[in-house]
Amino acid sequence: MLLFAPNIIGIILSVIAIMAIGMAWYSPSLFGRQWLAMTPFAKMSKKEMQQKAKLGYMVSLGSGIIMAFIFNAILQTMSVHSAGEACVYGLVLWAGFIATTLANNYAFNQKPLKLFAIDAGYYLASVLATGIILVSL
Repeated sequence: MLLFAPNIIGIILSVIAIMAIGMAWYSPSLFGRQWLAMTPFAKMSKKEMQQKAKLGYMVSLGSGIIMAFIFNAILQTMSVHSAGEACVYGLVLWAGFIATTLANNYAFNQKPLKLFAIDAGYYLASVLATGIILVSL
């Protein structure tokens, strides 16, 4: 039994926002070129890269749905109704779970700090946008 009412429209719009932020964040105009240079994709042909990226897009979509659903439950459970409060919760959840998990993974895999900053920044922007959308609808 759910102890909250899922904000289906908010969740759908949040997932759209997460995907849109990702498209912009990893575009050549923002961080795409820098990100690409630090990943295994840099050594692949464009066709191979597009083929391998399909799984990433599917996982990203599924992860976005889960993140928005869980964040919706947290915001409702904590009776958060303002964008400012949602951003504080988002920042705390990002720092406590997303950034720390990424940092651990990137340290053990010896990935560059710059790559961590790009990816962690994307997740922070996504969480903040999700919180704002969920409390605004």
